Parts: sequence; structure tokens; C-alpha cells
Amino acid sequence: MAITNDKAVKFSNEQVRPYCEKMRNLYWEFKSLAVYYSSELASIIPNDAGELLIDDRANVTQLSGADIRAFVSEANNFITSMEQSGVLTAIQKPCVRHLQAD
Repeated sequence: MAITNDKAVKFSNEQVRPYCEKMRNLYWEFKSLAVYYSSELASIIPNDAGELLIDDRANVTQLSGADIRAFVSEANNFITSMEQSGVLTAIQKPCVRHLQAD
């Protein structure tokens, strides 16, 4: 039986497909980030809440080495989740646009 309900079609085209494209793009961006971090930065960013990033930005939350490493850890968790059996297939199938990479 075909799904022809206008609400279902609109939801699929305006929500499911765009979000799948965003998730697929984020997955590949995080993969790139993880490679760059591990090859270039892991040895110079300490896992220390007392070591603060000094970047001359006013009025923003100051990041520590531990904060940066926590983010990278969560990016790696996202990658791991996406690489579970069947997940990438489920995310990529609804995609219409080509992968957008920066």
C-alpha cells in the first residue's frame, strides 16, 4: 500500500530527508575532525580543567583542555553510534542532495 497522505509526504520531504542529510554531513565532518585532532592536536591539548585556552575572545565561555577533549569524545561517540549496523544505511537512503563538505 502506497503512502500518499499529504502530511506524510510533506513530513518526509521537509523533515526526514533534510535531517538525514544533516546527520550524514555531520558524521563525515566529525570523522574529519577526529582524524585531524588525533594526528595534530591530541598531544598538545591536555586533559586538564585547569589548562585554559587563551584566544583573546571577550564575553565567551573560556574553554579548558578538558572541555575540548570532552567535545572530541562526544564527536567520537557520535561516529561510533553512526557506524553501528544499519545506521548509516538508514540515514543515507533518504538523502537526495550530494554530501556537502567544507
